[in-house]
Amino acid sequence: MHSTLREYFPAALAAYAELTLTGPDTLELLAKAPDPAAAARLTIPQISAALKRARRRGVAGKAERIQAALSERHLGQSEIVTEAYAASVTAAAAVIAVERADQDDGSPGGVAFSPPPLMPGPTSASPASGSSPAPGCSASSATRPAGTPTPKRAAPTPAPRR
Repeated sequence: MHSTLREYFPAALAAYAELTLTGPDTLELLAKAPDPAAAARLTIPQISAALKRARRRGVAGKAERIQAALSERHLGQSEIVTEAYAASVTAAAAVIAVERADQDDGSPGGVAFSPPPLMPGPTSASPASGSSPAPGCSASSATRPAGTPTPKRAAPTPAPRR
C-alpha cells in the first residue's frame, strides 16, 4: 500500500506518518477518503473520531496536522489513474482490516485461501499419478517460445587426456 500511495497520493504518507499505515485509524480514513480530493474534504471531527476509536493520544493536535497535510495541494495523476489507485487502496485497506479483525478474535490469523483446481482429476504431474502436464505447461515452457520442441540433453563432456 505504501508504494501505491507514494505513486498517486504522497500527501497521505505525510499525513499518516505519525500513525501506521496498517493502524485501524489510518485504514478507516483511507477507506473513507482513498483519493486526494476526498481526503481534502475530511473534517477535523471525522479525523478525530477515527483517532479516538483507535485510542490515540493527543487527538486534537494529530487531527489538525493530518487535515493540514491532506489539504495541501500537490501534483496529481489523471482522474482515471487516481480512481484506479483509490480502488486498489480501498481494497488493500479492507483486506488488512479483515486480517486484523481475525487476529484480534483469537483465530489463527489470516483468511484461509485455497484456490480451486484448474482441471478436474489429479493435480500432480508426476509419472506415478498417470497424468502429464498440458502441452506448453511444463516448468521449462516459460523460457521457450511456444511450439519449440524440448531440447535433448547434451552428452557429457569427456575428461581431458593427460
